[in-house]
Amino acid sequence: MSRLRWYAGTALLAAALIPQAYAQPRIAILDSNNSREFFGRHYPPCTLQSTQDFYGRLEFDRYLFGWTYVLSQAGISYQTITDAQVTEAQLASYGLLILPNTASLSDEQSRVIQRWVLQGGRLLATYGSGYKNIVRDARQIDQLKLQKGGTSGLHNLWHDPLSNLFSAEAIGAGVDFIRITRFAGPTQGLQGQALVGYGSGANLLIQRPEDHQDTYAFLVFANAAYTRLSPAIISTKAAKGTVVYFAFSPEYLVAMEFGQHCVPPQAPWTGRGQAMFPVMLSAVNYLLGQ
Repeated sequence: MSRLRWYAGTALLAAALIPQAYAQPRIAILDSNNSREFFGRHYPPCTLQSTQDFYGRLEFDRYLFGWTYVLSQAGISYQTITDAQVTEAQLASYGLLILPNTASLSDEQSRVIQRWVLQGGRLLATYGSGYKNIVRDARQIDQLKLQKGGTSGLHNLWHDPLSNLFSAEAIGAGVDFIRITRFAGPTQGLQGQALVGYGSGANLLIQRPEDHQDTYAFLVFANAAYTRLSPAIISTKAAKGTVVYFAFSPEYLVAMEFGQHCVPPQAPWTGRGQAMFPVMLSAVNYLLGQ
């Protein structure tokens, strides 16, 4: 399927998904200053002299914008919450929590979110969410401790207890497409759309076979010689709760197409953010229906 053909069908597909989500439980999106601190350690601030389109601490706002923009365009109500509001009492008010590449979480935040999910909460997390702590660690490049796996790391919820955040860009094999292998659960609204154009970074997870029961899509790398079966979309059950994890950041493409920029984008983003609308809305509708 050509990219142009894919893009042409996304507007109709997204429109078909929108009506299902109007009267659903409340959605919370974490607006995290902890994660702004993380991005501030990795990216330079936007300046007039900049040749790269980064925003320093405010780079996190792109991921936040991506989700708020898509939900707003779909007419789906939501509320943003702060790091201090990640408590059992506060999360009890919501049916779905979205972590937009919320890279840095405290141990207490991770524990609260885990308990909330086990009690019936629905979680949608993307890319690097929960892989970094807020505790200092001089051994790390960004001076922040890695979140542990096992029962203490948030990423254990999507059954990735042993790996750290490991970007595909680090191995020189950028992600070209997201290949949908199962049209059910979080991808049930994407029938007929087997390949989704992407073209950005993603997290390499523990490999799973193509018929793995929790995996609905895989990363397709720009380097055709790199054939690793790396999951792109995972959905898991955790006691009474449900989790959807995107190993990539669809919201980033939305921000690059529809958001503000420090310098003109170097890649042709037009249409790529729009292509992420049905991907994001399909997962939201699935979780709200659980």
